[in-house]
Amino acid sequence: MPVATETVMYDVEDAKVSPLIADNATTITYGTPIDVPGIAEVGLDPNLITAELKGDGGRVLAKKGKIDRMNFSATYGKLSLPILQAIMGGATIQAGTTPNQTATYDLAGGTSMPYFRLEFQILDVDLGIGDLHVVLSKCQLTGGTLITGSTDSFGQPSLECEAIGTENGNKMMTVVINETPTAIAVA
Repeated sequence: MPVATETVMYDVEDAKVSPLIADNATTITYGTPIDVPGIAEVGLDPNLITAELKGDGGRVLAKKGKIDRMNFSATYGKLSLPILQAIMGGATIQAGTTPNQTATYDLAGGTSMPYFRLEFQILDVDLGIGDLHVVLSKCQLTGGTLITGSTDSFGQPSLECEAIGTENGNKMMTVVINETPTAIAVA
């Protein structure tokens, strides 16, 4: 019997980003996946481009539409310098010796936003299904709140990004339902 093609979704379990190193007509290459620490919430919404052909007194004669990108949002638990570097560029430098070690993230003004791959996993799905994976092949950061803080509550970074089609195969999004739970693989 084939694996189910529908499921409930509850509680995102894992998410990783991988820097996009190369994307052309013959190859697509990603860097090492980086864990998004404490992934708490994800959202994925298609961005639709639609047009109407009107005539005969304003009557709609035809409609056309397409998805030109996917809008993704996430909230996660801990500030991560490697995640900042993967989604915004810049550099992370570790220096010093104990007890005076430092980890510093630097971002220059005017830095071009890099592309990255994003994959998340949901384990709490229908009985008989292992998990659900969603892969966005070519993302770019468009917003979010990367550092927060307040009295009596944890700061939770958030990010917003858009996924577009790759040069290699125009792949934008992949959704996989696995019969057996499968960890997010190295890209």
